[in-house]
Amino acid sequence: MEIILISFICALSYLLILSKVFSLTFVIRTQVMWDVLFTLCIPVLFLGTFSGLCTAFLAGFFFTLITAFLGLTNPPKKKNMYKL
Repeated sequence: MEIILISFICALSYLLILSKVFSLTFVIRTQVMWDVLFTLCIPVLFLGTFSGLCTAFLAGFFFTLITAFLGLTNPPKKKNMYKL
């Protein structure tokens, strides 16, 4: 149970840091890149311990769920090419 809570807090911290460095709309537009990075690449850093690997993988999974929910509630607006 602690791993799930820690993973959720870690996923929220990923989102908070990314939204401070970039804008939240940029994070939503590049959602697939961040999902792959946090779900597949970050757990490679924790290959030595099973609990670290599980925490990193679950944090990536929660991050994917959070960004998918944000993408549904706030879809990025398309630019109007014909507007002068």
